[in-house]
Amino acid sequence: MQKKISFLFILASLFSFTITYSQAPVPTRQDSLFALRLYSVANDDRIDPKEAMKIYDTLISFSTRKNFTRGIVWSYREQARLLARNGQLEKATSCLDRAIEAAIKGPEKIELTMIYFYSSAFHNEYSLHDRAFIDAVKAVESAIKINKNSLTGKCYSQLARCYFQKGDYPNAINYHEKAISLIRKTSNVKELRESLLSLSGVNIAAGNFSKALSQLKEVEKGNPTVPVESKKLPEMYGNMGYCYRSMGKMDLAIDYYLKTLEVIKKQGADKGMLVTEAVVKNNLGDIYLDQGKYDLAEKYYNEALQKAKVANTPEEFKTAYGNLGRLAFLKKEYKKAYELQEKQNLYADSVMNKEKMQALESLSVKFQTKEIKDKNKLLEKSNALQKAYLAQEKTRKNIILYSSLGIFIFLITGIIWLYNYYRQKNIINANKNKELKQKLLITQMNPHFIFNSIDNIQGLIYNKQDKEAVSYLTKFSKLTRQILENSNENYILLSEELEMIENYIVIQQLLYNNKFDFRIEVEEAIDRESILLPPMLTQPFIENAIKHGLSNTTEKGMIDIRFYLKESKLFFEVIDNGVGFDATKKVENHKSLAMTITKERLVSYTKNHDFVVQTDNIVDEHQQVSGAKVSFEIPYIYEN
Repeated sequence: MQKKISFLFILASLFSFTITYSQAPVPTRQDSLFALRLYSVANDDRIDPKEAMKIYDTLISFSTRKNFTRGIVWSYREQARLLARNGQLEKATSCLDRAIEAAIKGPEKIELTMIYFYSSAFHNEYSLHDRAFIDAVKAVESAIKINKNSLTGKCYSQLARCYFQKGDYPNAINYHEKAISLIRKTSNVKELRESLLSLSGVNIAAGNFSKALSQLKEVEKGNPTVPVESKKLPEMYGNMGYCYRSMGKMDLAIDYYLKTLEVIKKQGADKGMLVTEAVVKNNLGDIYLDQGKYDLAEKYYNEALQKAKVANTPEEFKTAYGNLGRLAFLKKEYKKAYELQEKQNLYADSVMNKEKMQALESLSVKFQTKEIKDKNKLLEKSNALQKAYLAQEKTRKNIILYSSLGIFIFLITGIIWLYNYYRQKNIINANKNKELKQKLLITQMNPHFIFNSIDNIQGLIYNKQDKEAVSYLTKFSKLTRQILENSNENYILLSEELEMIENYIVIQQLLYNNKFDFRIEVEEAIDRESILLPPMLTQPFIENAIKHGLSNTTEKGMIDIRFYLKESKLFFEVIDNGVGFDATKKVENHKSLAMTITKERLVSYTKNHDFVVQTDNIVDEHQQVSGAKVSFEIPYIYEN
């Protein structure tokens, strides 16, 4: 094999150096066959990648001299593939740019369309979605000019995939439907099935389950003379089961989930199939759990856990342990539920750490690439200066003066750049330290609140108030997780803040024997899903209203919470119908602590050292104090 490669390599080199130049030569059939033969040798998986790169270089040189566009385009495309596998993504993109440039100059416009298509799919695979989208649009434009239904349909499908990656489901559906309309005019059954499966996936993501199901059924029925590929069956049946489950048709969902498992069993389980099998069995367990069939639910959850162990996927470990914990809780096996919940949390942390490590590795690669580029640039500049110096020394002595001046300016510029760089770096580090302090401050939860909450929930369990205990435990667990998760965020959605406030007050109601009620009002002009604000900023004032404002109230206490806009500024207001503000030290101390914490956080966000919390007593018609009101402005970000 090695001798054969060497012979072809030498022969191609001789062709490259002995051919005579002419204006736009037309490649002969012999030239085309030789180039394609050389391409097939380089494309053999048994060839060493470095050797393959050399053969492709020779093929590019040969194809350029012979004006054989296809040989140039294909060689650059395969070089891009090899470079990407080796982690050299920037060089791979450069190769694809050269392939596109050659196709633009070439006579065969179908080659241009196909290289745009390939480049789009390539950049999508490596998460370069903006470049993928640009090439997909160009592929469609080129395909429309050729006016070939199958090719245009294929390019429409690629553009739809790019829209899907951007989260633009309406456009993704639109272009998938355009592709299917064109592919139906051809006899390409395989391409039609691929497009229908892709469209059904987008509709599932968009929540259009009935449309997705209709498309999946068309794939299932299909052309009886051309059966569905066996490797596509698990995806098809699994998605059909998911659609039926989402539509509330549990019997049909179970049927299709079981069909999925039968197909996987026949095909044998590689890692991808093991993950699919674990997902399907977790879904079956969920259905049986909702139906109260605990034995079947436990059976499928345990089988899902075993498949996850074989596939070694932390995400499915987390799901399986979480489901088994939920089942144990419903069966009142609280100790087992707790142990399973701990295992779920362990794998949840594992998934989170894995994502963080991947992000750090990505940043590290980017930093190393930039560092190498900077070194190369400095090296190039140094070589240029050295060559210029040698040349100038032979001609005029006064050039030395200009060279010295240039070096001096370069050094001064470098020193200024380094100064600004390290100054900016110190500012960034200082800001990070402030953010860290702020996050630590947010994550502090009152131990008395935690222990009292657990004691009260335990009391409900002892009093056989299982439903109330489950409800409060769910809210308490959710509140705890919300606080821990949001401690890593500088801003959260207003809707998330409202949910945290509600969970917090409901737990407080339990602690205070339901001696008060509450209302939360958000002005209609405020979009809860578009406003971002610092998390748990309002909690100290709500706690103050409950703990001190209603301290002398035994029943019919009321806490009114309101978010409203005033002159494009967001305000928070909490009102209680308690004793109002007085001069006691205890209230003043609590109030000053809350104000200090809030001011410290707000100063960090707004850089405004004059932040004021407005406090007022509410008086009735007899001028008697009937409650207290606290309000202040909240910094926010509007995200459209």
